[in-house]
Amino acid sequence: MERLILILVSIGLAILDNSIIPFFSIHEGYPSLLFTFAIAYSLVNKREKSVFIGIVTGI
Repeated sequence: MERLILILVSIGLAILDNSIIPFFSIHEGYPSLLFTFAIAYSLVNKREKSVFIGIVTGI
């Protein structure tokens, strides 16, 4: 169940990254919510979960 929620959150952040976040650019640059989430999730959790989020997000 946790993996399903993680996949759904990743899909939601990918959609936000490509649709809404470009409107908040500063000097034509904007941060990636999906990349930020993946790094933060990997730092907090164990190695196995970190590898899974890396595979899901494509890092």
